Amino acid sequence: MINLENIGGTDIEPTGGLVHNEIYVAKMEDFESIAETKKMDDSDPTRVAATIEELATIEGNHVLKTGKAFIKLNAIQDKNGIESSLIGDAKQVFENKLTVVVQGSDPKLLGSLRLLKGMKPLIVLARESGSGRLRQLGSKNYGAILSEVTPKVAAEKEGENNVTLVFSDKSVVAGPIYKGEVTTTLP
Repeated sequence: MINLENIGGTDIEPTGGLVHNEIYVAKMEDFESIAETKKMDDSDPTRVAATIEELATIEGNHVLKTGKAFIKLNAIQDKNGIESSLIGDAKQVFENKLTVVVQGSDPKLLGSLRLLKGMKPLIVLARESGSGRLRQLGSKNYGAILSEVTPKVAAEKEGENNVTLVFSDKSVVAGPIYKGEVTTTLP
């Protein structure tokens, strides 16, 4: 049984935004195992949350296969964010959307779009700038997808040259907090 908690409060400093150079993406097929949040009810008591925090926190590490790593996106500061909307009627879930804007049109960026497109299930992590927490889209049973991509080279010389990527998933949690390690370099 989870205890009643006082939730929310005020903060005197800004807490929004994402750390623009700490957004990580990996294909689910590249993982040996994917850690999960605790459940509200399960036949195995070790998988049931004992605290309210455990309902939205992934404590373990995701383990990538040998030779695999997260792709690190370097996005434009103050252009990235996560939104979570409650959807459904009787059985509600959250639809989480992470919008990332990456500057430029170099071959590495364009190649990554080709690598990630096609509804491939993904795990995506993004660090909150205020709290430093890593938020996750995608889970063991329902991967995130690259749902929108908009490369833009504006007509004006002073115009934009960037790519907007939108990753989305459906989850019982509004973008859970991942406390594990992030592997970004190959061994």
